[in-house]
Amino acid sequence: MLAMSLLIAAAQAATVNFVQNSLNDVDGTTIGAVSSNTYQESGISYFTVTAPSTYSSYRFTHWTNSSSPGNVSRDLWGRSLNPSALVLLENTIATAHYLPSARDSDGDGVVDWYEMEYFGELARNAFSDEDGDGVLLAAEYAGGTHPLYHNNKHEGGVAYTDSGLVTCNLAGYASYTLRSLPAGT
Repeated sequence: MLAMSLLIAAAQAATVNFVQNSLNDVDGTTIGAVSSNTYQESGISYFTVTAPSTYSSYRFTHWTNSSSPGNVSRDLWGRSLNPSALVLLENTIATAHYLPSARDSDGDGVVDWYEMEYFGELARNAFSDEDGDGVLLAAEYAGGTHPLYHNNKHEGGVAYTDSGLVTCNLAGYASYTLRSLPAGT
């Protein structure tokens, strides 16, 4: 009977507390963009919720978690991921970071949230061109393009840039799904 009890106890995984919250990085106050408190099985990979890109007068910049506080989840191009994946091994707090939408604390002509989301720091200015495509950072921001992915222009005025997943089915022919690695390029 004791052996059976030990087997049952061993088969049950430990549960850990998984808290998700959001805060204003300017003053460290909690904001209501993300709020969740659950218990999950440990040792399994989970995703945070998708934090809203805009909340009140704030813009999302990145996720961090208490298990790996120095790690910001970024895609292959450097942009912060949302949602963010993590393996829960212990009680963990995942925090969605936000900055005021219009804040430009270094006065460089590019809002802070945009620099933090794409670069993780405020070291760039409006005249930076990190991807070398000839489009300055201020124009990338204004145009809604990815400042780390080289945008291409072709003669005749055609231009293309990053996009999401595209599925195409023309007149009943076989469906084709176009994907890019990393996603969004």
